[in-house]
Amino acid sequence: MKYGELNNFIDGTSSSPVDVKRTERISPVDGNVIFTFPESDINELNKAVNAAKEAFPQWSSKTIKQRAQIFYKYYELLSKNLQEFAQIMHDEMGKNIKEALQEAEK
Repeated sequence: MKYGELNNFIDGTSSSPVDVKRTERISPVDGNVIFTFPESDINELNKAVNAAKEAFPQWSSKTIKQRAQIFYKYYELLSKNLQEFAQIMHDEMGKNIKEALQEAEK
């Protein structure tokens, strides 16, 4: 597998529910499995919702400027890694790299 086993990201950490089926993502480019992901259950959903509820007071106490800085940092990281994202889009959706770069830059 090119990207391995993907998991959920909850409360700042990787999270995978136990005893659930994992689904394979097949690349249309070559037919290979590129990653698997868990078919999360209601317990995993509730875990994510509860983590979001707990994080909300801290997030909402930030100023608009502080929130904007977080999103600018996110944008900076995305921009810095465009080629890697384009490759993932190519592997996962079959887009050629030029198309994928155009999509990623939107």
